[in-house]
Amino acid sequence: MTKNRPALFRGRHFEDGIILLCVRWYLRYSLSYRDLKEITAERGLSVDHVTIWRWVQRFAPILNQRLRRELRRPNHSWRVDETYVRVADYQKMRQGVGMLLAELMRIKAEGDYDAIKALVDKYGVHFDSALRDQVLERYRKLNLPTYFAGVNAHLVASFKQSGEIDKVEIHYWDDPAKQYLDYGAMWDPSLNREAKK
Repeated sequence: MTKNRPALFRGRHFEDGIILLCVRWYLRYSLSYRDLKEITAERGLSVDHVTIWRWVQRFAPILNQRLRRELRRPNHSWRVDETYVRVADYQKMRQGVGMLLAELMRIKAEGDYDAIKALVDKYGVHFDSALRDQVLERYRKLNLPTYFAGVNAHLVASFKQSGEIDKVEIHYWDDPAKQYLDYGAMWDPSLNREAKK
């Protein structure tokens, strides 16, 4: 095993994947070294928090260096999931929101459909209807309701005697709550019996 390992991991007692996973979890999520020690213990590994600290000290700079090469540099215009607005004048903001609400109430009362269309065109979320139809068609083929957007497929693999994967069956949960319990059971085995019900 030592001969086939990359030079970076030679002399380490744990597998490369475990080391990288612990380092990644520490860097990505706000977990302490002791939290990672508990997580690995739940999976049957006895790793001391100081060992994880040493891994982070050793591998984090190397991961950073290698990942920086792979990151795509954004151009002058790039978007983030969140939108932050700095309000300089709350009175003007209240007036603007009040005017918009008054316009909505007027439209609703009068049934002014041209004004509704103009308002939606100006402030509404625009989407590609062809893409929406494609997604809806996929759900129809799977015989799932469209509100199952957050439900992931449950994959069940069957193996040949040689250990290779023979086929993979795809199942969808009937109830999203069961999926969440099953996913939670990966982290808390006590939830496993709830997911099977």
